[in-house]
Amino acid sequence: MSFLINPFVYLSAGATLTAEAGTFTLTGVNAGLLRALRMEAAAGAFTLTGNDADISTGYPDLVAETGTFTITGNAAALTRALRMEASAGAFSLTGNVAGLSKTLTVLAEGGSFTLTGVDAAFKRALAMAAAQGSFTLTGNAATLTYGATDPNFSSVVLLCGFDGTDGATTSTDDSNSAHTLTFVGNAQLDTAQQKFGGSSLLLDGTGDIVTCAASTDWDFGSSPFTIEMFARFNTITSTSRSVLGSSGSNAASFVMGINAGLSNFQFAFSSNGGSSFNEIITSSGVTAATGQWYHLCVDRDGSNKIRLYIDGVMRGSLTTANAINYESTALAIGATDGTGSSDMDGWLDEVRITKGVARYASDSGFTVPTSAYPRS
Repeated sequence: MSFLINPFVYLSAGATLTAEAGTFTLTGVNAGLLRALRMEAAAGAFTLTGNDADISTGYPDLVAETGTFTITGNAAALTRALRMEASAGAFSLTGNVAGLSKTLTVLAEGGSFTLTGVDAAFKRALAMAAAQGSFTLTGNAATLTYGATDPNFSSVVLLCGFDGTDGATTSTDDSNSAHTLTFVGNAQLDTAQQKFGGSSLLLDGTGDIVTCAASTDWDFGSSPFTIEMFARFNTITSTSRSVLGSSGSNAASFVMGINAGLSNFQFAFSSNGGSSFNEIITSSGVTAATGQWYHLCVDRDGSNKIRLYIDGVMRGSLTTANAINYESTALAIGATDGTGSSDMDGWLDEVRITKGVARYASDSGFTVPTSAYPRS
């Protein structure tokens, strides 16, 4: 079953358009489907084509189970679709000035969403989620203003993506804390390697670190927290290599990195205020290697279990009520402390610290993020 409306004919107040195994087609130079309250197909397709194709108030649902929604035109626009959803279908918007300006929710289970155009714009997509799908925005002036959000973003105290031009020696902390990042030695951005974005932080293992000034943001005590990042090692030697840490001149706090001589990963901290780390979690079943990206993570949950994860797999744990000693000193990215002790040779990307939240808290592990962390 299908409906065909010829050029210059409008369907202006169609409350419901429904097809079980058919198609809906609207074609014309100025084709318009102005107030379709619901468009639904179980195994069909919806197509709107025209020089000034427009679905101006598709409200509130565009739904497809195994079909597709397509709008094509020189000035294609889908301006107020409040919800677009597909289980195994696809949504496509194509045009020279393609615009999808107020889509509040874009959701796919096993499909894909595509927006293509010279001035493609996806201006207010407040939530984008896909289990096995993908989202694509392509265009000479393509913009994606609002993407996925993090429900725990208010608890993020450090978030460094290290995006910028090759060789740059400045970057920003994208968390609400907005800590100042100080590049030391030859620390710099490098466009030759990155996990996400266009660059990452390059450290050569000879005094290169990035520091953040002393802050109570680094005082975890015995409360929940999550530290995570992507790391790639250029060399691994018989000495320890730290990816992040904080310790004073006379007392240790915490450190995360590679253990000396064993090529395994560790998270260690001081709970007694001494100059050494007396509580240590060492990974098992994995050996650090050069030339590959690792997702390194440690979190502490409300039951005082501290877990060390490598690429989403729990590789070690420790349960203790002891608090992590806090020293009012700098946080070192790429070393044990602000002096550059045990500094790493390699690259870091997407360094994030969440205070007060154990993001993963699972012996079974978790799925490693496949895109940069949300910035809101």
